[in-house]
Amino acid sequence: MRANAATPLSHPQPEGVNRARIRSLTQVLAREARGDDLPGIAAEATYHCLFAIPALLVVVAALAALVNLVTDVPIVVHLRTIILQSAPGEAKYLLVSMVDDAVTRVGTGGATLGVFSASAVALWSGSNGVLALVKGFNRAYDVTETRSRRSLRLMAARLALLGVIMITTAFALFVFGYDLGVWVVERVGYGERTRLVWELLRWPASALLVLCFLALLYYLGPNVAQSFRWISPGSVVAAVVWVLTLLGFKLYLALVNPGLAYGAFSGVIMLMSLLYVTGLAFVAGAEINAVLERRYDPATVTDLARHPQKLDRPEDVTEAHRHAVNYQRRQRRRRGERDRGKV
Repeated sequence: MRANAATPLSHPQPEGVNRARIRSLTQVLAREARGDDLPGIAAEATYHCLFAIPALLVVVAALAALVNLVTDVPIVVHLRTIILQSAPGEAKYLLVSMVDDAVTRVGTGGATLGVFSASAVALWSGSNGVLALVKGFNRAYDVTETRSRRSLRLMAARLALLGVIMITTAFALFVFGYDLGVWVVERVGYGERTRLVWELLRWPASALLVLCFLALLYYLGPNVAQSFRWISPGSVVAAVVWVLTLLGFKLYLALVNPGLAYGAFSGVIMLMSLLYVTGLAFVAGAEINAVLERRYDPATVTDLARHPQKLDRPEDVTEAHRHAVNYQRRQRRRRGERDRGKV
């Protein structure tokens, strides 16, 4: 980021000053988004994640078949129905055959090796996608990567694994939650009360899982110290944009048949478009956090002032020092106001 110093905070603030600060931060955010090439980072993350999709589908199909076998919940039936209703063109038959093959392997006990190898491929490709996002996050904060390659790869693999678990669980709660709730009610008891509690909780639980993953991604990804509460604005914005993107794609598919324009490639094109917009939303959330944290987060302000070797350019070092001075002035002003209030 190449932003000017933020206006120091004072307490309380006139409404006009607050609006001026919001307008200034919005202008800085727009300028930084153009300068940091967010579309390029999103495209790189999309490229890597695309390779993880086939392997991930194998894992999901095998897990669905296993749940179907253990709980008698018709997960596989619903999965096949969703594929036949939503997948475009010839892709639906390929996906259905993958599900059927996973069911056969689980039924004969031969799914372990296939799930293990598919999970390894998905984890490797997913970690490459996470590394692409981390590069975008560092660009948003104007920092260089000083962590070792080994620690960076391990961190990316852990985040990719958490992402697969959390987002897959959120998807399962969203799509198969009702049938799983019926199975839980039958096992736990308490009838209608348990079912009602499950229905009320599974929706916020799905959203919470996505928010938690984004928070961990934003907290661990950038090569800069942060206070956990300051990553909330970007996490919320990215999650809302992602949900709106899903709804927008659903509406588009309900109104338009992409197969008429793209033929047999429509499924791949729609998937790439969804992944690209998702990556763009995630990087934009990091950009929002960076604009705010470099000015107001004590951990980030202190870290960048004490470790100038992380910063890209000499002017970034000067800017970090200026933000640190402004932060110290705000702290002294607040302490003075508290002391006067005690008198």
